[in-house]
Amino acid sequence: MTRRLRRILLRIAAVAAALSAAFGLLLVSDVLREPAPIPSTPAERPSPIDRWTPVAGTHGYRTAAAAGAALPKRWLVVGWDGADWDEILPMIEKGEMPHLARMMRDGSYGALATFRPTLSPVLWTTVATGEPPEHHGIEGFEKPTTRVQRRLQGLFGRRRRVLYSNADRKVPALWDLLSSERRPVLVVGYHNTHPVAHVNGVMVSSFLMQGLQMLEGGGSARAAADRRVFPPELAPEISALQTDVEHRFPSALDRFADLTPADRRRALTDPNLDSDRDQFLYFLRFAYVHDTFNGEIAERFLPRLAPDVAFVHFQGIDFASHYYLYFHDASQYGNVGLDPSCRESLDALAPEYRRTLTAFMRYVDDWLGRLTAVLPADTAVMVLSDHGFDPVANCHTPGGHRAAPPGILVMSGPGIRAGAKIEGASLYDVFPTLAASLGLPLANDLRGHPLDAAFADGLLTPGSIRMVERLSVGKPFHPDTATPGPPDPELELRLRSLGYVR
Repeated sequence: MTRRLRRILLRIAAVAAALSAAFGLLLVSDVLREPAPIPSTPAERPSPIDRWTPVAGTHGYRTAAAAGAALPKRWLVVGWDGADWDEILPMIEKGEMPHLARMMRDGSYGALATFRPTLSPVLWTTVATGEPPEHHGIEGFEKPTTRVQRRLQGLFGRRRRVLYSNADRKVPALWDLLSSERRPVLVVGYHNTHPVAHVNGVMVSSFLMQGLQMLEGGGSARAAADRRVFPPELAPEISALQTDVEHRFPSALDRFADLTPADRRRALTDPNLDSDRDQFLYFLRFAYVHDTFNGEIAERFLPRLAPDVAFVHFQGIDFASHYYLYFHDASQYGNVGLDPSCRESLDALAPEYRRTLTAFMRYVDDWLGRLTAVLPADTAVMVLSDHGFDPVANCHTPGGHRAAPPGILVMSGPGIRAGAKIEGASLYDVFPTLAASLGLPLANDLRGHPLDAAFADGLLTPGSIRMVERLSVGKPFHPDTATPGPPDPELELRLRSLGYVR
């Protein structure tokens, strides 16, 4: 080998070594890099409820709490994912949501500030724990991966997504604290309750209606049931209810849309409807089944358990706002920058879906009436949402919430002041309000505070609340089962269709 060739080879080796070292350093730094903490400061944004006054003579709102009022002994907490006052108030004034209107007449109400990014698992976990995402551990739908990790996964096959689950939560939720005191709880369809916790009562995971079918029998099937329903012996009953609800969709379809004969046949009979390609048809069925299933579980178990707190989650307004907001009111899109060809295609579908959003809002209001009808008299009711919606320039999902529009908050029942506006409330205030009114202690470092102005004078005062250094439970609050693996492909497609994962 000549001296010149040797020098060339040495230079090539040196360059290769330098590139390898640089790549290794990049790989290590990329893998070890901590993801930036997500913002968790409530977004200050006005809401129509701030300046709203009831229409004179329509609702007869009172202004004071009943004499001799006492704090509620129980709570029903109803989550309306994605609900906002922009759409609700016009319906209230038309008498189209009578059960929520009654709660506003007899209780207190206001806007509920959210924070960005408006990812439902993050926000609803804050509601249940009072903690920001950097403390409670749920920071989105999908666990973050670095660019290098994603590229390496691409080289060796399909990308492996891992969703946040109940096993990732680092702090106790309200139902954990009550369960540790042997007080009964009911949790139905709440975000990030899969796998289910062993509560003192009943928990039905939110994942039941997200592409994971209830399994019966032994072995791995029994293990799957253990992750989705607690106690697991209720799995056959819950599975039968799910099947029954799905079979009832054909008789309910006309309530939510005016489909052409061809689209109606597809919605009812096509087994290949795709949440991405056929989103407008697909989510009609999905939203109905989701909310009907959760509502009927709650209606069945509220009288059985008489829980100290019940959390019941409805997702239909969120789905309807993502997909049907343009059809509801196209005039909102004048300055949004929607592509003309997109607008033309949406306008062609408007006659079919023009009333879909309001139909789902009436539907959850009907459920509010059904659930409150089975409650004992000592139960207060809270209706809240995690965020509202804005028109966005997206032909696939023309409704969005990245700008963090505020949600709603309504409270009614024993000890709640009637007809009063709640001002300055955020997601952080829900947990301390519920916990303090139920006699539970509050941690000193909570960001929120009890909304004492919503209660009758003297009922919820600083002197009546036990403060502790940190909240704890007598036994581990997290599920005893293993963390779930990668999501079902249908669930992944659905989350991507909604824009929640990429």
